[in-house]
Amino acid sequence: MFMTALNLVVDHQNASASWLQRQVRIGYNRAAKLIEDLEKRGVVGPPNHVGKRDVLVAPGGEADTGSLKDRVGAAMVAAAQSLDGNALPMTLSTGDGKVLFENKAAREKREGAAT
Repeated sequence: MFMTALNLVVDHQNASASWLQRQVRIGYNRAAKLIEDLEKRGVVGPPNHVGKRDVLVAPGGEADTGSLKDRVGAAMVAAAQSLDGNALPMTLSTGDGKVLFENKAAREKREGAAT
């Protein structure tokens, strides 16, 4: 669900809980939590004086405050890193095969296959 919210918010440049709720057809509380998670990961900014949030990642994946990591947005890397304890192997890489992030389960699987 997080990845769906991330893609919608970045693609449409809209960070409203009520808008996300309508797009994904979920409850308001869940949509608001997703928006808060996106803020913690640096995808959206804090609410301003009228409650509106800025989307900090451009539709192409470039963060306004930093550069791309080989065409993968900083928000995607941050989301992957937050799942490091996941039991399923997960690797985040660019189209040319450069590994940007590999969780513990994927490292153990790769190291086990190498021996």
